[in-house]
Amino acid sequence: MLHDSLTSKDVAHEKQVDAPPSVHGILSAAHHRGPKCQIRPKAYCIRRPQYLPSEWTLYINPEGAQYFVNPTLNLVTDTAITRPRLYECILKGFRELQGVASGIENALSQGSECFIQAQEVPDVTEEHCKCNYYLVDHDTQTEFWLHPINPYDLGIAQVTSESHIKHILQKHYWTHVEYFPHRPVSMKLRKELINVLRHGQLDMMTSRTSTFPYTVAQCEKFIKLLHQSLNDTNDMYVTSMTARLWSTISHHRYDNYFGEYYARLERDHYVLGEPQRPREIGMNFVSAIFFGVPLKINEELEALFVDNTVYGMHWQNFMGNMIESWKESRLLAVSLVIADGILLTIQKGPMSLYVGFASILLSSISLVSSLALLQRYGGAADQVANEALVEMCKVEHQSLRFQPAAILYSIPKALVNWSGILLITTILSVLLEFSTSWAAVIMLILLAVVVSVTLITLVIQWGVGVWGMSGGCIL
Repeated sequence: MLHDSLTSKDVAHEKQVDAPPSVHGILSAAHHRGPKCQIRPKAYCIRRPQYLPSEWTLYINPEGAQYFVNPTLNLVTDTAITRPRLYECILKGFRELQGVASGIENALSQGSECFIQAQEVPDVTEEHCKCNYYLVDHDTQTEFWLHPINPYDLGIAQVTSESHIKHILQKHYWTHVEYFPHRPVSMKLRKELINVLRHGQLDMMTSRTSTFPYTVAQCEKFIKLLHQSLNDTNDMYVTSMTARLWSTISHHRYDNYFGEYYARLERDHYVLGEPQRPREIGMNFVSAIFFGVPLKINEELEALFVDNTVYGMHWQNFMGNMIESWKESRLLAVSLVIADGILLTIQKGPMSLYVGFASILLSSISLVSSLALLQRYGGAADQVANEALVEMCKVEHQSLRFQPAAILYSIPKALVNWSGILLITTILSVLLEFSTSWAAVIMLILLAVVVSVTLITLVIQWGVGVWGMSGGCIL
């Protein structure tokens, strides 16, 4: 990504610095361009920057962000402590925190670490500075504070117990380690992560309703990476990678009430209570004339959105299938329009004319709707879980839930099916118009068979919609 941001001038400059190191020291000042800044002799040969306050160490995390650590105070910050006023603000905030901790037993143990951040306000002074903070416990892998905290203020909803909330606090802990990976993860936790991934991989291979957040292929790659890095105990990149995986696992455990007696063991199992699903005659009727496609799509959408939780991989599979279906409908619609247009040039009776025009109309609507849906959801098969959740919330109706979306998604396929039936009817009508008496009887019989089969299919789909939604079968 760095090279992609270089301009033509940058590339030209890169080509100009290929001279041997000894040459650069004697280049004429006339050749220098850019800001008036001099590089001091051996300024960057010193590991510890001279501008840092004492007892502080500068780190760069794997993504490139800098942060500062004071191992004596067990203090971490990403505030620019090289600015004296911000540095004094950080120290003042930490001294106040120490005063609060003095009244709490073992509040700041050796295994704990404090993250503190000065608020970026113009012209900050020590008298008016404000700081945000949290603490993490490396022994229990959790986040905590020295003041009472309302979980809802942190965006933590649907908390059912103290053991349940611990999982989201562990997620916050691992996010801290991911961004500030100066302390290595213990070998015990790294091996445990490998075993968690192994079990999740097996669960995904043997169950269609597994709650695990990674696919089989992803688990295999993660396990391989973790095995290859087992000996790299103090590597920041390995620590950050391990913490990111643990963060996802902790969030997964929070979402599925891991360790609770009501834990979700299957992806389609409701814990917070199954929502009231509307039973609309209109949905049954539309599903019947659309050959049952809306009902099937509606069931898939309901299974994707359980307890307001969406799995990225399952959303990607669903939208991938939808996109393929819309592409097939688009191709069939174009083919049907061409075929109907050819038949209209040779027809001579009103029946074949009207049926042919109806087929063209349905094919055109199918084509336009498939193009519109492909334009709207062209990249949905690559969306991650957060993006999928936003999309699901957008299409969910307040009272009808996903029924309108299911009908909309089924329009291209349903109309192209109807257009195909009308095309067969048009062909039989044309043959009937050009046939003799005996041939006409045969054509009429075939036409009656097509109409009968279509009607029977619609009746069956209506029955599936009515009886299926009423839960008439108990297993």
